[in-house]
Amino acid sequence: MESVKLKTLLNSYLEGTTTLAQESQLRNYFAITEVAPDLAPFKEMFDDFSKVEAETYNKPVSINRPNFWQKPWQYGIAAILVIGVGVSLFMLPGDGLSSEERLAIKQYEEFKTHMQMISGELNNGIGELAYLSEFEKASEQIFK
Repeated sequence: MESVKLKTLLNSYLEGTTTLAQESQLRNYFAITEVAPDLAPFKEMFDDFSKVEAETYNKPVSINRPNFWQKPWQYGIAAILVIGVGVSLFMLPGDGLSSEERLAIKQYEEFKTHMQMISGELNNGIGELAYLSEFEKASEQIFK
């Protein structure tokens, strides 16, 4: 086989783009006893491939698959749990407010707190005004 054609086939083989016929040509070439020295590693590789093809496994292989319906009550419990969790998550009380609405409520609460503080101060001032009006009445009675 020509060296250039052989190297092209090898490159195609290593890239995985060869056909079965081309692979058999490569196997036949490397099955001969003497190959070019630069292709010696490939000869060993193809020799190993032919040895592996000859190997067989004679023991019976058994696959133990569990029966799907072996424990159906477990699936029923799992389904009930999934439904229960789904319903409880759906029914949990959520405020359903957007971030803008939450911000507005927070600002309203802060405003309400400030207004209560101002109201308290005004009530204290009104109480002091009551003392002042009593003082004014007393002073009018004295100075008349």
